[in-house]
Amino acid sequence: MNTVGLPSYVGGLYCCYDGTQCKVKNGVESVERSIYLKYTVKWVDWSDSIVPVKVFILDVTDTWQHTGIHDCLIEYDIEKSTTGVASNSFTSTARSSMVLPIDGDVVYGVAHQHSGGIGSALYGEDGRVICSSKPIYGQGKSAGDEAGYIVGMSTCYPKPGSVRVVKGEALTLESNYSSEKSHTGVMGLFYILVADSSNLNQPAQIHEESKVPIFFWGVSMFGLAVCVAVLVTYNRRKQNEDGYLSIAT
Repeated sequence: MNTVGLPSYVGGLYCCYDGTQCKVKNGVESVERSIYLKYTVKWVDWSDSIVPVKVFILDVTDTWQHTGIHDCLIEYDIEKSTTGVASNSFTSTARSSMVLPIDGDVVYGVAHQHSGGIGSALYGEDGRVICSSKPIYGQGKSAGDEAGYIVGMSTCYPKPGSVRVVKGEALTLESNYSSEKSHTGVMGLFYILVADSSNLNQPAQIHEESKVPIFFWGVSMFGLAVCVAVLVTYNRRKQNEDGYLSIAT
């Protein structure tokens, strides 16, 4: 599948950008449909029992250690292995490292991969596993269980204080894909939530929930597919104030 102006681009995020359509077989006619999706939002009232966290979005394609600046490709290709049959190994591994600008405790972690993914892991500078996340593949035809597609990723919820990261520590992100066949436009992202350990308290109980259109979630997920960044979440004094802080180079 080629895109205008990118004759060598065979598939990925930029195949169907704004104002264009994906290539289809001759004779295929589009059918207009109305699709409605929803998701659930849960929240709590702000109190001293809530600990602010910083959300780190790590991208395995980030090459800042080579260029001096963050340079995320966001997506990359997996070439079909030409030696896997002989060695019985069909794993393609990509790695990148980045330095955290804060101290804190990791309280949540999850990877983001596409079809062909076989797992991702984040390691500390001493080689310890901070979080390992495996794909969950669908088995059927129903929505959310599509066979051959990743429908979820395993998550990590470390007990507060059990997985600590230190300011200036170099973390290594590893993303593994099957190379039994080629895959285009895959991603190797990893999200972690880091809390200030000095403020850890018992969590407040969630007491409200509301269903809203999923369009907001779609926008949020697209926003996550950006270069490595730190989302500064709720500030105790200014709950509506947030911003981005680049990871130290």
